Amino acid sequence: EDKWVSADAQYAVDTMLSGGFSTFTVMLLDLKKDGYTASFNSHENAQTDGSDNETDAYLELVVNDARRRYYVTNDAYVRGGDYYGDNFGSEDFLYAEESHTTINGASPIDNYSRRAYLNFNLSDIDKDDKVSDAKLYLYGRMIESDAPDRPETVKDSIEVLICDDPMRTFSESTLKWS
Repeated sequence: EDKWVSADAQYAVDTMLSGGFSTFTVMLLDLKKDGYTASFNSHENAQTDGSDNETDAYLELVVNDARRRYYVTNDAYVRGGDYYGDNFGSEDFLYAEESHTTINGASPIDNYSRRAYLNFNLSDIDKDDKVSDAKLYLYGRMIESDAPDRPETVKDSIEVLICDDPMRTFSESTLKWS
């Protein structure tokens, strides 16, 4: 079952703002190499009807003691291995997974390697503004890599690593692993 998950993004947002950037780019990495894939709604698949049923990823910030919500402006995922040159910018879901195979004790970049990217426009935050809280919200689940359509394979917990990405911005239609 899909659910909302949140992650602290304070350090990444502070780093981005202190660098003078107005676009916050996040890369999601799967923390466990266990054969499961983190699957999140992309904004192409999200419900954004203004109701409590919205499922679009967002960044919630407290700026000068006022809560603000920023919805994702671009999102895509990339995939390694045989798919390194393919673009997945218009897909309904974003995936994050690290290979669960090993070669001489190391994990290769292979067909199981996927990373999700999200952009948020924070251009309305001035350099003198104080951001006292930052959380990233994603709607999704963990699914077994080899059986993504079988609901019985869903795990309870979602564990991903949020990385502030120096790319800063990307195009959904051209982003690739390569």
